[in-house]
Amino acid sequence: MYTTLISVEQLQTLQKSGQAVLVFDCSFELMKPAEGDAQYAASHIAGALRADLDRHLSVHGAADAASAGRHPLPSRVAFAAWLGSVGLTPDTQAVVYDRQGVNYSGRLWWMLKWAGHEASAVLQAKPSSMPAPHRASKVKWSRSTRWPDTFPAR
Repeated sequence: MYTTLISVEQLQTLQKSGQAVLVFDCSFELMKPAEGDAQYAASHIAGALRADLDRHLSVHGAADAASAGRHPLPSRVAFAAWLGSVGLTPDTQAVVYDRQGVNYSGRLWWMLKWAGHEASAVLQAKPSSMPAPHRASKVKWSRSTRWPDTFPAR
């Protein structure tokens, strides 16, 4: 289990091992919010899921927000529901990255810890440094055939 950082080589080994792994692309630009989606569409680690600051890592106008500010945290329950909807289980290794020097992937890493998921690590590289077979969506990505309805927030 990786709990802080994970190298490209360690991620590749983990992907080949068949262990449950979810990779999250958290790329985002504060002044151009749509840019993160464009960066993801242009290139991302094979199988990586989008974790957008505005859509997934914060909540706007919700009465059950866990904090206030420009990007308030969703409640743990709402966040856990999103994690479950994308297939995260307590046994899944989460790997997060972005193109902005860990500005946004660090938030998801912290939020996973906040929700009680210790198996989360920040990738020590930008996606462009991944060898070509591990970029783009053409590589077959294995994941559990049964996606849970909820992730247990702790």
